[in-house]
Amino acid sequence: MSWDLTYGYIWLNNSDGHSEEITATLAFPVTDSVEGAFAVIVDPDTGKSDQEFAFEAPLNDRWSLVGLVGNSDRDDNVYGELGAVYAIDDSTAFQVLYEDTNDSGGLLGFTVSYEFGG
Repeated sequence: MSWDLTYGYIWLNNSDGHSEEITATLAFPVTDSVEGAFAVIVDPDTGKSDQEFAFEAPLNDRWSLVGLVGNSDRDDNVYGELGAVYAIDDSTAFQVLYEDTNDSGGLLGFTVSYEFGG
């Protein structure tokens, strides 16, 4: 079991919009190989939050299946994500992720991540 506390400052593309968020996450094992997590994401300006449950299930030594279900008081919606992650090595990964909400169309995203110092 582990916990994490993060701060994010988000700039929106092609607009003057920005936001801040503070996230508290509690991660835990669901089985020997599947990880789960609960997170609360708070907007310090409004006090509104998102509440999420997420999982990560390894498919083999490189591929993992990830998913998330959340409720947003900030956006007044329910959302979900489903994706696949390919680990290039211990610190670099590619991710394809589909996100959808109950009040708008879906979004397909691609991410490259790199972990410093891990």
